Order: sequence, then structure tokens, then C-alpha cells
Amino acid sequence: PVEALLNAATSATPWWMSATLPEPIRHWLSARPERPVVLVSKDAHTTPETVTVKNIPVKARARGDAASDVLVSLGPTARGILFCNRRETADAAGDALRERGHDVVVLHGGLLPREREKTIRAFVAGTGRVLVTTELAGRGLDITDLAFVLNWELPERASDYVHRIGRVGRMGREGRVFNLVTDRDRHLLGDVERLASG
Repeated sequence: PVEALLNAATSATPWWMSATLPEPIRHWLSARPERPVVLVSKDAHTTPETVTVKNIPVKARARGDAASDVLVSLGPTARGILFCNRRETADAAGDALRERGHDVVVLHGGLLPREREKTIRAFVAGTGRVLVTTELAGRGLDITDLAFVLNWELPERASDYVHRIGRVGRMGREGRVFNLVTDRDRHLLGDVERLASG
């Protein structure tokens, strides 16, 4: 099916791809003069079979220790992304992990564009073991050697969870997702589990 589409495509055929397709985007696409065809995989919102998910109950003040324990358990060479909901939280999480001896780089919208680009290039090139970030890195990054995603906190929108976990398990590769779940996150956990299980 995909091969047939690629063979039928001309050089002028626009392609719009996303793991999720919110209604405003669907509406915008339907109004496009070239009338694009929207294909949605039945598995678009599910956790890939090659990805394992572990929920770790934790007190909010113990997130740094819990995240450090996960990183230690993965071994010194496993690289991944740690997601936070806000810039300030990403900075605090980065500091907490550095204090515990972990090699991290922090990326969020509070950095100047050239600083963000430099950080991403450095991480892709192998600088840092953990990219601590916000939703800024939830879409569009394809870094092939990522072994895990660690959610410092669950996203406030379940659709963001799909993008976060989509950083691992790409193209059939194995990956692991760890969710630090506090009392505050419990109500969000049901939403993300329902969406991710299809």
C-alpha cells in the first residue's frame, strides 16, 4: 500500500504526515486547493509492539531519585529523552540529574533559536546521555540511537504522550518508556493509557 502511493506520487504531490491529526488540521487540509488524501493508520495512536512501558509510582519530591534510579538501571550507554511539561521543570530536572552524576543536556523554548539548534546538533552527535526537554522535542526529532523515554511528569494532553513515546520504537526498533506517576498524574494516566492502547 505505501509503495503504491509512493509510485503514484508525482514530484508535485504534497505529503502531510503526523502521528496525530487534530480536527483543526484536518479542516485546514480539506480546504487545500490540491485536495490531499488523508491516510490514518489504525495504529496511529497506539504504543508500538516493540516498546515496553513501565509506570513508576513516586512522590513529587522524589522524582530526581526515581529518574536517577531508572538511568542507572539502563546502564551507562543507553541514551534517551526525559520529558517535562514546563521550561522551569526541565531546568530543575536537568539540575537534579546533574547533581546525581548524569550527563544531561537541557532543551526548551526559553533558549534562543540558535542555542536550541546547537543543543539538538550536539545531542544528535553524541553529547549528553539524556536530553531533558519539553514538548519542543516531542515532534519531529528522529534520533536513531534512543533507547528510552522517561516522563518526569505525564503530559496534560494525552495526544502529546503519543508524540513523546514515538521518539522510541521507530521503524521496528525496541524502546522503553518510563512514566514517573505522582498523585497529581493519576488522573492523566488513565487518559494516556486509553489512547496508547488504541
